Amino acid sequence: MLTIKLVTVEIVLLLLYVFVLRRWFSVWGATPEEIAMKMPEDEMVKNPFIDMTHAITIHAPPEAVFPWFRQLGQGRGGYYSYDWLERLFGFGIHNVYHIDPGLQDIQVGDHIRLHQNGMGATLFSMVENEKMVIAFDSRDLHKDRKYFIPVAKGMFIVGYWSFTLIRQPDGSTRLIERWRIEWSAVNPILNMLLVFGFELPSFIMEQRMLRVIKMLAEGTSPDKLGFF
Repeated sequence: MLTIKLVTVEIVLLLLYVFVLRRWFSVWGATPEEIAMKMPEDEMVKNPFIDMTHAITIHAPPEAVFPWFRQLGQGRGGYYSYDWLERLFGFGIHNVYHIDPGLQDIQVGDHIRLHQNGMGATLFSMVENEKMVIAFDSRDLHKDRKYFIPVAKGMFIVGYWSFTLIRQPDGSTRLIERWRIEWSAVNPILNMLLVFGFELPSFIMEQRMLRVIKMLAEGTSPDKLGFF
């Protein structure tokens, strides 16, 4: 009887996650139009297992927002999230809460580190004050770079992390962040574990990132920003 009750609770929690929590955090802050918006980088990932679109309004023009993205990266400006948590897990990230001219020089094709061991992804495309796309494709890797996507022989994983800035009529900026990832399907259980293991932790870090960049671009210190 106890086993039946535990299984029932587990099923209920899973259903709540899939149909309530996941539906909320996967489109946090985004409008239906933004969720459905087609972007050029979508062509990279045809059948995503992970598909998240988040958005936030920043009361500053794109020119005040984009420099923060130009200095993204471990060993650079960080990722403007919970860097103490990133350091706890060995990523060695320290956020830089000012625009550093020495961190602004980044070009398409550059390797952007996520971890202090060199693990990272590639700056796939960039349009000044409009868009930045960081991407990875296990079928097309530079041999001299370390990526965070080890896969078994005969399998693949491809995905991107993009930031799109849309100027609003009132002078503010709508920032749209999107993750899309696809990989070789193995079995439903493993796919589910990979999705659940990535999505929620990623969202927790990214909502913080968007809120911090909003405050920085608006000229407000993020020191008093709450945990969530």
